[in-house]
Amino acid sequence: MVTGLLNALAENPVLVLFLLIGAGMLVGRVKVGGVSLGAAAVLFAGIILAAWGTAEGITIEVPAQMGTLGLAIFTFAIGIQSGPNFFHVLRTAAGPLAIMLAVLVVGAGAGLAVGRALGMSSAMIAGAFAGALTNTPALAAAGGAATAAGNADGMAIATVGYAVAYLYGVIGMLFFCLLALRYRRSDKDAPSPLINRTVRVERDDAPQLGDIAERVSGR
Repeated sequence: MVTGLLNALAENPVLVLFLLIGAGMLVGRVKVGGVSLGAAAVLFAGIILAAWGTAEGITIEVPAQMGTLGLAIFTFAIGIQSGPNFFHVLRTAAGPLAIMLAVLVVGAGAGLAVGRALGMSSAMIAGAFAGALTNTPALAAAGGAATAAGNADGMAIATVGYAVAYLYGVIGMLFFCLLALRYRRSDKDAPSPLINRTVRVERDDAPQLGDIAERVSGR
């Protein structure tokens, strides 16, 4: 029965895609300690299903064209959400952005050194780095670069590295979120009290706004 189900899924990639999205989003809404996986649960569902199929000797995969379409829609949605604020952030937060860029460069260098020491390929290292940052567009760039360099399996290799590192990236983020929520319970700092004051103005000379601003000196 299990083999028949997996074979049916392997023959219907569109069904697999929507099944993973539905099951992943359902699981992603479950909160544990105030924290949920969200859309990342879809990736976890895909990894579990693919591993299950491989254990039974059945390959379950989604065509590359669907992955490209999904990536394009994802990138478009991120651009629509972040685009209006992009140039404002460049003008007002150049310093923090420069520090973040330096940290990413150092992280990339460390990832390359560790990957080479472990005998990993360039595509695998790039995919793992993208997964550690949970950066899906970077995965597409890594796979495209590997394919352009003559590695026919570059996208597949980068995706494997991405999927493995993505797990640790999300789990690490959830771990620190849980720590922050635990600290919140012991946080005794009270916010500043709200002050309600009623002011009654008794004037009948219809003053100008400029006169009032000059009188109160901006207070």
